[in-house]
Parts: sequence; C-alpha cells; structure tokens
Amino acid sequence: MNRRTLIAVAAVAALALAAAAAWMLSRDDAADAPPAPSAAHRPARDPGPPQRVEPSRDRPAPRRADAPEAAGSTYQLPDGTQVRDHRSGDDREPPIWPGDVPHPSRSPVTPQVTSAVMGLVRPVVLRCFKDVPDAAFAEDAVVVTRTVVTIDEGGKLTVTELGPQSRGIDRAEAATATAIDAAHECVRAGTAGLSTQVDNPAVAQTVLVFPIKPQKYRR
Repeated sequence: MNRRTLIAVAAVAALALAAAAAWMLSRDDAADAPPAPSAAHRPARDPGPPQRVEPSRDRPAPRRADAPEAAGSTYQLPDGTQVRDHRSGDDREPPIWPGDVPHPSRSPVTPQVTSAVMGLVRPVVLRCFKDVPDAAFAEDAVVVTRTVVTIDEGGKLTVTELGPQSRGIDRAEAATATAIDAAHECVRAGTAGLSTQVDNPAVAQTVLVFPIKPQKYRR
C-alpha cells in the first residue's frame, strides 16, 4: 500500500471518529436537559384584568338580579296575548277590549266579512258622535265598538248588537258629557237595518270589534 492510500484511510477514520464523538455529546446533552412540562402541569396563562363590556343598542346591559321591575302592569287580551303597560300614574288604565272576542285564527268569518261589517258599523258611530265637540277629542281618542253578528244559511249577515266604549274624549264639560252619553245610546240603538249579503258559511253568532276614531273623519 503506497503512501497516498494510507493518508486517505487515515483521513476517513478521523472523520468517522469525529462524527461518533459528536453523536455521543448530543445524547448526553439531551439526557441532562429538564423534561418538558406536560399539559396538566403547565402553568395557567394570566388572563389579565377583567374587561368591562360596554352596553350597546344591539346588546343591552344585563339586568341585575336584585334590580326592581319596571313600573307598569301586564294585561291579557282575549286571545291570550300579554301586553305590558309601562305607563304610570293616572295614565295607567286597562285596555277597553271586550272579553268574548275570538282570536282571528278561530274566527268563523273571513276577513272579507269583517271588512263588510266594518263598512256597516263605522257610519253609525260617526253619525252618533257628530254632536260631540271637536275640542273634546284627544289625538288618540277611540270608540271601541263590540259588534255581534249572525249569518243565516242563505248568506245574509245581520248585526244584532252594538256596544260602544270610548276613551280619550274629554267629559269635563257637562254639555260634552251629555253628548257623549247620548252618542253611546245612539250607537247601541243603531242596529236597525244593518245587514248585508256575504259569502260565508252560516254562523249562529260571533263577536267582532272595531276601534273607530271619529275625529279622523272630520274635515
């Protein structure tokens, strides 16, 4: 073996020894390093100070458990609807709504029939309240008119009873109070001749209610 070959073999052997030494050192360093903490023993992250959530229009501020209820009362309409009245003082009055009105989904008459009855009842209310002074009507004054109707086998609808209740009409003046009472009596007596032909199955009796604002029809 010549000199050049011996030098090459020695160089390869030296490289192999250096690589083995480096590998042994890396193993020793890994063994001496502390183990990585597990998820169960990892310290919890500090969340920092609590963030204050500002109320917004889309997210109202939460109500405290010990906060008082808002002023007002809850009323139940004949169809079971719960109505929250947030008024206070003398303005808090229960709604004037008859208690025997069927829910629209259970009404035995069609919307077209209801509209036809409204066309019969409204002129009576307007005529009867024509002598009540304009100044007596508040902007939201209303005459709620309970209307009892029947429909025979031939489709003839007849109004058999009218029961008006009014609100928002000032009775402070004696003459005005007398005119209001007379208007109520006029409406009750206004069933004569109130009938029309409708396309609806026979109905022994049902109740419809019409909120009418006479002041809206005055010039």
